[in-house]
Amino acid sequence: MNLIKKISLVVLFLTGCLSFSAQNNVLTNDDGLIFIENGTGFYVEGDVLIKSTGVIDNSGVIEVENNWINNSSFNVFLNSSPGQVILFGNNQEIKGTTPTLFYDLITYNPAIKYLLVDSWVQNKLDITDSEIQLHTHKLHLRNPHPDSLLWNTGFIAGDSLGGYFQRSTDRNATYVFPVGGLGLLNTYRAIELTPTTADSSVFGVRLAEINPDNDYTGISVTGSTGPFLRTQAHPRALEINDKFYHNIARFYGTSNLNTKLYYFQSDEPTWHDFNNLAYWKNSVPRWEIQSFTENTSSGLNTIGNPDRFLSGTISDFSNDVYSLVIRDNLDVFIPQIFSPNGDGNNDVLFASGNRFESMNFIIYNRLGEKVFETSDNTVGWDGKFRGKDAQQGVYVYFLRAKILEEEITQKGDITLVR
Repeated sequence: MNLIKKISLVVLFLTGCLSFSAQNNVLTNDDGLIFIENGTGFYVEGDVLIKSTGVIDNSGVIEVENNWINNSSFNVFLNSSPGQVILFGNNQEIKGTTPTLFYDLITYNPAIKYLLVDSWVQNKLDITDSEIQLHTHKLHLRNPHPDSLLWNTGFIAGDSLGGYFQRSTDRNATYVFPVGGLGLLNTYRAIELTPTTADSSVFGVRLAEINPDNDYTGISVTGSTGPFLRTQAHPRALEINDKFYHNIARFYGTSNLNTKLYYFQSDEPTWHDFNNLAYWKNSVPRWEIQSFTENTSSGLNTIGNPDRFLSGTISDFSNDVYSLVIRDNLDVFIPQIFSPNGDGNNDVLFASGNRFESMNFIIYNRLGEKVFETSDNTVGWDGKFRGKDAQQGVYVYFLRAKILEEEITQKGDITLVR
């Protein structure tokens, strides 16, 4: 990093309360105004502490080695001046009693930047190679341009429910959320969100690098509280991911989301691939299944080159906890041809399915006459109508069944041959 060598600083004392403690390495602004001109910089080898009515009019660059602390009675920065704050030290904290609205926020070093208070970025957020740890707080990037977020190997982590990386949107474009965790192979489990409209909206994402059975950390924006037990699931949810899950929430607006959730083959159990997305339904409570599609991926080096992603649309934002799931297939099979000729092979036509809870199977001839009906999947049509062999030809069937709590309706043609 090239440190700024030119320093030009004008300080206007409103109450004479601007101080620097060499012993504690803290620059304290209590009721003062710090003015930094465009093209100039201010370098602090320690903490920046803003108190009371202290303010900064920053059109230049402020570089901070330790923590950023806002204990003022309002936002630190005056007049929304287009300046940068660079956090270049090792593990650093953004904290205080009051959120800070940064114009540009840049973090350097492969170190952790801890968010201990809600924080906002007006224009550009560049996390370069840092880990941004949200805890229970929200980091909101207000610039709705998709390119207002920059990163190299950096990522955003969330170890507690209630923490979100938020992005404002105002167009039908793709917004990347580079969420990840150091305990995961390849780090990233990124989300891409594409609003379905150009309405102004705010969306938030969190990656929970934890088995959902064990998350007792807080409460989500929709009121979800862990643990999210994987055994409490729709019967078709054969296995919920035990390595991580996501929060995806809408904080403002009306737009729905076309969503891509990226992951890796190494995340999957050995016996089956994840093939859908499940969400935790607060009102039940249990895991329900979305209608998402499994896809393969390649060439996305900015998010760790994932080889898998799930895609689908989210339109219900009353729940915000999501996980990869193995969804059981509903196998319903009705032969297109059967031959009731007494040879012991394919003599009876059955509606076959796994785990029928209820069913109604009806067959009609070409005249619209009902030739067979059953509500027992162990009973099939033997090819007779009114006690006699039915004519060869095409028949129409109608099946209504309930399997694993889902209603199935199916119709088609059957050809009877002898």
